[in-house]
Amino acid sequence: MRFNYAAVMLLAFVSSVHAESFSYKGLALGASAEELRERLPNYMDATYTGSLYNFKSIDCARKNPGNSEAVQQCLKATSFGGVPVESGSIYLRANQVYSIDLKVKPWYVGELIGAITARYGKHSDRKTLEYRNEYGVKSEGWIYTWVSGSTSLTVEDSGGKELAVRIGSFQSKQEILESMRKAAEIGAKDF
Repeated sequence: MRFNYAAVMLLAFVSSVHAESFSYKGLALGASAEELRERLPNYMDATYTGSLYNFKSIDCARKNPGNSEAVQQCLKATSFGGVPVESGSIYLRANQVYSIDLKVKPWYVGELIGAITARYGKHSDRKTLEYRNEYGVKSEGWIYTWVSGSTSLTVEDSGGKELAVRIGSFQSKQEILESMRKAAEIGAKDF
């Protein structure tokens, strides 16, 4: 009987790991703009365009010229999984966080995947992709996907250029695809 109890407890623990909602510095989808300002003040000092907040790591150096300690604190305050974020975008809809997109240098792949796996468990899906650069040279990339309810966290290696991390809902992906389909129907031009 003890074995069954232990198995049930282990299953409950594993399920709870996968059920944790994805977040960036404690900021989850649906969080308010106020919470965004509190948790990620470095995004407030960067580019703001109504429903989009952007951050670039270079902003840390621009804000703190000659102060390497302040630059390191700024970079740590915007890291993800202990890995420095090169740039990030946080999208708002109706004054709530709608999606989070981060860019990370490719040499952090092991550390990043390890940190995400330690926190959220094994990925739900892994796809291999083929990319071509502007000269037609092929390279292989991949996408890891973690799923929790209607939210996904993806890490994409686009052929070694950068790692793209995205926290979004399946609904947001469907809405984007639907708006692209509608734009194509009415003949909208993509410039």
